[in-house]
Amino acid sequence: MNKLTLENVQRGTFAHLVLKTEESTFKLQTAGMGIVIKSIHSIGELKRLLAWLDEPSGNKKENGTFEKETLSNEKEITYFAKEMIKADRKLNEIKTF
Repeated sequence: MNKLTLENVQRGTFAHLVLKTEESTFKLQTAGMGIVIKSIHSIGELKRLLAWLDEPSGNKKENGTFEKETLSNEKEITYFAKEMIKADRKLNEIKTF
């Protein structure tokens, strides 16, 4: 079982994440679009990561047409990052009364 955690959000734009697999720990960065791998790994580890990113996550999400689409692990990571970036912006919002 793989575990994804938020390390921090940088300037309200980039989510820094840690993905722990059974074999490796990957440091990732994303703004909710593409994913950048920030840690050093062997070619074999990267191949396993890429294969896993393409696999379906088992979760489904509404896609706007009332159908549920099965998400890839990659989409799950980018959705998670977008949610964390939005939450960080909300937490850092200054309220005036």
